[in-house]
Amino acid sequence: MSSNLCTDQGLQALLHWRGLKKLIITGCTKITDQGLSCLPSLRNLTQLRLEGCRLLTDKGVRFLEGLPLLRKVNLSSCPLITDLALQVLGSLPRLQKLYVRKCGLLTDDGLFFLRPLKRLSLLNVGCCHRMTDLGLESLLQLKSIRVLDLGGCQHVSDDGLLCVSMMPALQRLYLNLCARVTDEGLEHLATLSGSLRELDLISCVHVSDRGLSHVGKLWLLQRLGLDYCQLVTDAGLQHLAQLASLQELNVSGCHRLTEFGMRALLPIHTLSVVKARNCPLISRRSVERADAFPFALIT
Repeated sequence: MSSNLCTDQGLQALLHWRGLKKLIITGCTKITDQGLSCLPSLRNLTQLRLEGCRLLTDKGVRFLEGLPLLRKVNLSSCPLITDLALQVLGSLPRLQKLYVRKCGLLTDDGLFFLRPLKRLSLLNVGCCHRMTDLGLESLLQLKSIRVLDLGGCQHVSDDGLLCVSMMPALQRLYLNLCARVTDEGLEHLATLSGSLRELDLISCVHVSDRGLSHVGKLWLLQRLGLDYCQLVTDAGLQHLAQLASLQELNVSGCHRLTEFGMRALLPIHTLSVVKARNCPLISRRSVERADAFPFALIT
């Protein structure tokens, strides 16, 4: 269900659907906490999506306590929920995937409440602006995390990446718009060379060629986002030539890159696409040559 047509009264019809396993209520701006009072009757629920239900508060989230089978919960863009909501979610023993992106009242204390979730494999706290390095320390007990989205968490720095580097199962890490991340933080991530497959550093404005020397050690990496990392030059791309599994590279907005940087990528036989929009020094003429590169160069 979605749109403003869904109301608290309409949700009460779900009381007759006790076998329901998946419930999607997105962008329903008329739904309040009272509407979620039907949830305890839906004890077979395994997936619940409530993103964009902007009137929901911690009181509504408390109705999830009686749903022991929940494995996936999405509360993104529910701006009124606080750390107390995460305390409720931390009591769900089977929870594997949690999305709380753009929930601006969440803090480091909320991440502390997630420590009992030993099965948690995905955590998205992107654009939760109160999250800091201290909160990431609480995640060190969660050894099953494979996907971590910290995009837009402006207070996460290199110290936080030291904690991230201790997550042995991590495969996908999103750090876009984390302006406090520098080359030193990327040095910490080099310890994830045996697991990390996707890394997003879009608009990490302090990442330079030196940082890419550490990224070049992530030998399982398949996708790398460097868009608008404007300190990166052709020399930095030379460090990536040893990424034998790399399939996609995004360098749009890296205005110092030239055709020589693109040629530094030729040893990567797995590379299928390089997105280099808004890179004025990469010649359109070179791109138009059909045999210029073995990968698709998108400008």
